[in-house]
Amino acid sequence: MWPFRRPRAEKPGERPKVDESGKTYTCSFCGKSQDEVRKLIAGPTVYICDECIDLCNDIIAEEVELEGPVSRVASLNTPTWCRVCRLPKSAEEVVAVSELGFFCRRCIDMIRAATDESAAR
Repeated sequence: MWPFRRPRAEKPGERPKVDESGKTYTCSFCGKSQDEVRKLIAGPTVYICDECIDLCNDIIAEEVELEGPVSRVASLNTPTWCRVCRLPKSAEEVVAVSELGFFCRRCIDMIRAATDESAAR
């Protein structure tokens, strides 16, 4: 399926230990190295820099402006799609943000952690 193999973790649920000392990482979207950006965030197989995240946020904000206010309410039985991760979530897992849509609690926590870390610098 995927052309890579992940190292096995010692215990289930634990992240595998990988020796990557001296390795330079680059943004999978713009190609800038970790030394050229303020922050490089790692995903399972990709990396994204803070500049690409800002660009994505601008694109999403423009789309939201064109779509107008959210017209539907999250139902308890039907899944609601998170605007950040685009995954279906139950009504208990999402927060409605006026004129922006629905966001899952996990994405909100990750956004808060990233902004708190940036503000601390």
